Amino acid sequence: MVFIAQMWFHDVKISIVIGFAIAINMTATDVSGITIPLIVKNMNLDSALSASVVSTTIADIVGFILFLELASVLLF
Repeated sequence: MVFIAQMWFHDVKISIVIGFAIAINMTATDVSGITIPLIVKNMNLDSALSASVVSTTIADIVGFILFLELASVLLF
């Protein structure tokens, strides 16, 4: 993905921001995808129904905020 961003924008800083944001967002999504079903299961609820909604919401929020923070720190 970093290579595609480099070819598209022709700027190394933007490519680095996009690469870091994707890598950290994937890690945060993995962690939330593992921990949230375990927490929901310990509360004796159906983890298949509720965990996917919460995990997706957390992944979206973390990804958006992370990308904006990385861009503001590394580009300005």
